[in-house]
Amino acid sequence: MKLPKMKKLPSGTWRMQLQLEGERFSITDKDPKVVKQKARDIVGGNGPEKRIGVTVGESIDKYIAYREPRLSPSTIYGYMKYRRLYLQSIMDIDLNLLTQKQIDDAIMQDEENGLSPKTVKNAHGLLTATLKKYRPKFHADSSLPEKEDKEPLIPTEDDLKKIWAEAMKDIYEPHIFVAILLASWIGLRMSEILAIRFSDLDGMHANIKQAMVAGKNGDVIKGPKTKAGWRRIKFPKELIDLIDALPNKSDDAYIVPCHRATVNRRFNTICDRAGVPRCRMHDLRHFSASEALSLNIPNKYQMKRMGHKTDIMLKTVYQHVMRDKEDGFADILDNQMSIIYFNALTSHAASHEKEKAM
Repeated sequence: MKLPKMKKLPSGTWRMQLQLEGERFSITDKDPKVVKQKARDIVGGNGPEKRIGVTVGESIDKYIAYREPRLSPSTIYGYMKYRRLYLQSIMDIDLNLLTQKQIDDAIMQDEENGLSPKTVKNAHGLLTATLKKYRPKFHADSSLPEKEDKEPLIPTEDDLKKIWAEAMKDIYEPHIFVAILLASWIGLRMSEILAIRFSDLDGMHANIKQAMVAGKNGDVIKGPKTKAGWRRIKFPKELIDLIDALPNKSDDAYIVPCHRATVNRRFNTICDRAGVPRCRMHDLRHFSASEALSLNIPNKYQMKRMGHKTDIMLKTVYQHVMRDKEDGFADILDNQMSIIYFNALTSHAASHEKEKAM
């Protein structure tokens, strides 16, 4: 690489400004030979000089642009959200001057502002990925908050009956009831529900082959993350009848022609009117999975129906027992243990009587 020309400054020192792979360096020294040698070191990857004017925020922007062609629109959208909202106290600091203490202070500030451990971890992950690419010799050793082990708020069967009954009343927005059934009965993700077109229906089956996710310029249609996301699911007659009754049934039309915020807002209203605790639409997917598990439906079938590549999610996320069935399962176990306990008592009493007889 041909080095740029040096310039002698009024102070008598020499300066060379070098740009390499999009990064700018300013090299100064009283001896022009030293300036040249430092520039050669930088080109060779050994230069200690600092980049000038490249902040943490600018570096993250650059990293996002670098990763954009390789990642999903929803991931890039998430990155941009983390860049805009979190760890803001360090965004204007020169990346090469960033210290561990400044990172720790930014994390603490976000925690004090009520940020969840998961979000803190994700924001820190974006920062460390940026550091790894643009300041590889600095390894952030941050103390991150412990992840909260929260179980999802799964509606009971009684709750779901009330939700369905309330949703049936809204004759002006029948697609909202369809969305609720797709989540709670079929177990689809919200992104999959919003992406189903009438052309995806094939008799009593639906071909789940795409998802609608948030992108930096609005919603984007994309394929599933894994091959397991491509699946063909049988719909019940009740659901098919409701879909057939929907208006605007052209092949290209969406079954649920709403923005996700609209569906969530209407669902919250339905929960309130039904007098049940608010939960997320995604918690209806938890209900579907938990109901299947309580009925001893094989994991292999559930994996295919839910669009999972492995059973890890079923074991770690969806293996939640329905609250209204916990006592029933406990009774079954207690009855069996009571038999063992009674037999033990009988055996003990018999042994005691035998000892007394001796």
